[in-house]
Amino acid sequence: MNTQVKALRLNHLSLLPIDSLVALLGSLICLSLTPIFIRLSEYEIGPNATTFHRFWIATIAFGLLNKLLTVRHRKRNNATKTELNHPHLVNTAKLLIVDGVLLSVGLILWSWSLTQTSIAHSSIMHNLVPIFTVLGSWLALNQTFDRRFILGMFVAIFGSALLDVNDLLSLRISQQLLGDLAALLSAVFFGIH
Repeated sequence: MNTQVKALRLNHLSLLPIDSLVALLGSLICLSLTPIFIRLSEYEIGPNATTFHRFWIATIAFGLLNKLLTVRHRKRNNATKTELNHPHLVNTAKLLIVDGVLLSVGLILWSWSLTQTSIAHSSIMHNLVPIFTVLGSWLALNQTFDRRFILGMFVAIFGSALLDVNDLLSLRISQQLLGDLAALLSAVFFGIH
């Protein structure tokens, strides 16, 4: 049975187009190098400036991409520009502003935590985002999870708590502990985001 499952997994992997696999690998490499690049940029500028520059560069890039796709879509469909009244636009704008604030606070906390603690500690604490997302879905949406998932969640929490056990047991607040707590708080904001 185990060999059949492995054969099915390999078969599914071979069905993916090569460009999708290359894009996936490239995005994983970029995401993995993000904290290192943030730390390097913070030698020249501060954590707030680093986060600001990440946002405005992404805003320009995605704005140009959106404009390009809109022009292409209009040419393809020969659509005329019509103005429609959308009453839900105000509510959507409010939600987007709240989401942007949550994302900004999370990124600023994470950037600041990289100045206070090691990249490894900050990344491990920041990558606990799924735990806070699951906790939020359990509290807000009454979603249930199986025992295996909950066991894995507690293993992740226990493993990340082991990083700071010395600082917690000595009851001293060090710079590294503050950085780890900031990274953990950034994970909370990303989970809400």
